[in-house]
Amino acid sequence: PQEIRANDPRHLGNLTKNMSKINAQVSSDTKYDPTPPPRVDKNGKPLVENYTAELGASDTKLIDEKLFAIGALAAIVAVTILVIVLDPKLQSAVSQTQNGYVFLSVAALLCTITVLVVMRARYYNEIKMWYPRG
Repeated sequence: PQEIRANDPRHLGNLTKNMSKINAQVSSDTKYDPTPPPRVDKNGKPLVENYTAELGASDTKLIDEKLFAIGALAAIVAVTILVIVLDPKLQSAVSQTQNGYVFLSVAALLCTITVLVVMRARYYNEIKMWYPRG
């Protein structure tokens, strides 16, 4: 407003200057020290800390992920076989080929066995991850 003169503390220019001073003070007060003091042991020597998992645990985790991928692939194939069996057009196409149902049956059996073996192996892997030395 016109009634607030330039030398009045309520003037926008003066408020901006005051806020800049306050912000500078706050930022200098709360500045983070990027280098904390090193952790030391009882003798005053710096500690060497490693944050890596044991090799066995990470290997087990990788094996578990590979097993999951194999099981998922087998489940996808099983669902595809189920769709072929349930869809009349696909079913008629399979029946026209020689040994079509035999191949579908063998593939379904292999998928079922694969999924069961993967589930069992993942179960034992989970035990191995929680109790690595047991």
